[in-house]
Amino acid sequence: MSKGMMIVAVAALVGLLFFFLPWFGAGGMSVSGWQLAKTSGGYPILFLMLLAMIACLVLVFLVFQSRIKIRMAAIAAIALGVISLVALVIFIIQAPGGLPTMFGFWITILANLGIIAGGVLDYLKP
Repeated sequence: MSKGMMIVAVAALVGLLFFFLPWFGAGGMSVSGWQLAKTSGGYPILFLMLLAMIACLVLVFLVFQSRIKIRMAAIAAIALGVISLVALVIFIIQAPGGLPTMFGFWITILANLGIIAGGVLDYLKP
């Protein structure tokens, strides 16, 4: 397996894990990405990010099984990472300000950047 796809796999797993950990909090209470996405009146756009992370893991599995070429997988990983980041940007624009962000939110952003980086690494490989 290529280095880029390994980065995509690790980043997608980290992103999935931190989606369920605290994103915002104050006064001893915290809210995860999952809670923000599933509540009524919440932010269902975040489910798009969750689906993109799962799709990245499926993509890596297909590369591991030699069912898809690495270059095509790299393009797909870049696209999924960008889609996921766009979902986060839309969430940031829609979300009310004032709540302090917690580690889960920032690690999820870094995971998305890792997915894009892994895809670019494999795409640029000769």
